[in-house]
Amino acid sequence: MYISIPDCFIISMFFGLCSGLIYEVLRIIRLLFPFKISIFLCDAAFFIISSKIIMMLSQEMGNYVRLYTVIGFGAGVFTYIVTFGRVLNRAENAVSNAWRKALSKALNALSKLFRSVFSTISHKIKWIFSQIAEYRNEKKKMPIYDLKSDNEIVYNDKRLEKIGGKTGAIKATVRRNI
Repeated sequence: MYISIPDCFIISMFFGLCSGLIYEVLRIIRLLFPFKISIFLCDAAFFIISSKIIMMLSQEMGNYVRLYTVIGFGAGVFTYIVTFGRVLNRAENAVSNAWRKALSKALNALSKLFRSVFSTISHKIKWIFSQIAEYRNEKKKMPIYDLKSDNEIVYNDKRLEKIGGKTGAIKATVRRNI
């Protein structure tokens, strides 16, 4: 089947304009999820879909890819982006800005709620931490006694009082090397 060069160009330009709608759908996804990976995936998906459209279009118009088919397709996408795409882009940006502001207000309200809940909890249990700090300070203030002599046998008198006698007493020989 033979199609003239101007007809191929116009047909491919029409398909380029139609693929601009695919670009808009992917741009909306990019606006909703502004992460680097989603931007990369949307761009890759657009180029894969566009190349598939060009290949199908080329097969229908003579079973080989022509340069003016690719140029016409690109011209159609470009025409869509600079005309109707700009109008949609402004509308999409207005909607996405409103969406981001609403989402920001909701997240700020949620963070204020969490802050108030956790500050209330921290004020309620503040006395526990103060008790722990007082206990630790008291333990630091307890004196540490040195052993009294160098070579004496020392008995644990308190242990002896508890068990009642000398059996089971702890005996130690103290040696200091100073």
